[in-house]
Amino acid sequence: MTRLTPKDWNNVSPAQREIYEALMERRDLRTDGDIGGPFDAWILNPELHRRAAGLGLMFERRTSFPYRLVKVVILTVAAHYRANYPWAVHSRYALDHGVPQAVIDSIHNGTPPPFDDDHDRIVHTLATELLETHELSDQTYAEAIAAFDEIGVAELANLTGFYVMVAMTLNTFHVPEPEWAESTPFPRP
Repeated sequence: MTRLTPKDWNNVSPAQREIYEALMERRDLRTDGDIGGPFDAWILNPELHRRAAGLGLMFERRTSFPYRLVKVVILTVAAHYRANYPWAVHSRYALDHGVPQAVIDSIHNGTPPPFDDDHDRIVHTLATELLETHELSDQTYAEAIAAFDEIGVAELANLTGFYVMVAMTLNTFHVPEPEWAESTPFPRP
């Protein structure tokens, strides 16, 4: 159950209403009336929502590396933070975009993934090192630069940080996984 106060979408600020209506053009409300994901928290401050959602769309659509690698990073962050919503959503997308189920399962379980694709391994290692040590080893940095150039490494570092923000928002407010999810990926204590 979410910690967020239920909203009466007919009684919000004009800026919140505008964002809500735009979101409803591409999403359905949950049965509890929430939008879902980080949006219910972000919409509390319309400027935060505009900026965060815009950055999220940039990472989803305009990186210098393939979309599947975005999903590997998101899953790495979601597993690290035990964030149910992004795990449920993005594990589906990762599978749809060619990330093997064995890799997804290993990331979920915190065991070394059996990567066949070197780029998958590099982005997972990069995100893991940033999450665990808050920096990159010289070896990981060199591999990432060789694979993705500076622009890709900058995008990957910031993608990791962005999804840390998403995971922290979702965990702060106990935002549940989507209603269609078959189970809770990371049960709460």
